[in-house]
Amino acid sequence: MSHDLSRRRFILSLVATLAPLSLIGFAWIRLPQFRHAVVVSLLSDVPGARVLGARYLRMAPEESDGAALATDLFSHLAEPPGTTTQFAEIGRTLAERRERDFAAGDTVIVGGWILARTEARLCALAALS
Repeated sequence: MSHDLSRRRFILSLVATLAPLSLIGFAWIRLPQFRHAVVVSLLSDVPGARVLGARYLRMAPEESDGAALATDLFSHLAEPPGTTTQFAEIGRTLAERRERDFAAGDTVIVGGWILARTEARLCALAALS
């Protein structure tokens, strides 16, 4: 029996070892109370966002999974934000994504508003929260 560790076996072993650890960091996204707190912190008009979000979800019912939306919007965060600086950083990140959406033409019209896909998804998450 050979104990040679090939590069492929090493990489697969490393991935198998680290994958569960990386999932722990993103587990908070699946908890509605954390998602709700983050969403509310990012929106100046939560009731209005919920209305737009509900309309968007009627247009795109395949996006009705709150955990999937939160993963799309917040997967860059290893842990839930806890400081105003962290919340501000999330806002900046989403603003950059919004600008990229507009530049790429990834927009939707919801209730007469032209929204970047990122904005529509954030509103959808508010509607689901």
